[in-house]
Amino acid sequence: MQKLTVDEAVAEFYKILEAELGQPTAAPSRAGAAETPAEAEARYFRLAEDLLRLACPDPARCTDPRCRRRGLCRHFADLRARQQGRPGQPATRRTPGAAALRHAICVLMNSNSGA
Repeated sequence: MQKLTVDEAVAEFYKILEAELGQPTAAPSRAGAAETPAEAEARYFRLAEDLLRLACPDPARCTDPRCRRRGLCRHFADLRARQQGRPGQPATRRTPGAAALRHAICVLMNSNSGA
């Protein structure tokens, strides 16, 4: 099976969420507390880490050969690099946390598709 692109994986992920949880009716409330951009970034990175744990619970058995080197999950190494900021990366409209979350969704969706 062919691997999904990031955009395809995110679209499929949201289709699954909608099928399981139904159509969202409104934005979730945070009990009146406004979230700062730094808090939002931290939340994106935590969610990305949780999704990567689902995709790659054991680096020794991961289908990605990069994860088998030295028993270190390369997905998590990539996530840490994104958190610390990669020098020379082109600027995008997405924050590093949002980009990391999209990448984690892609890794998860491709790991579950048998690719």
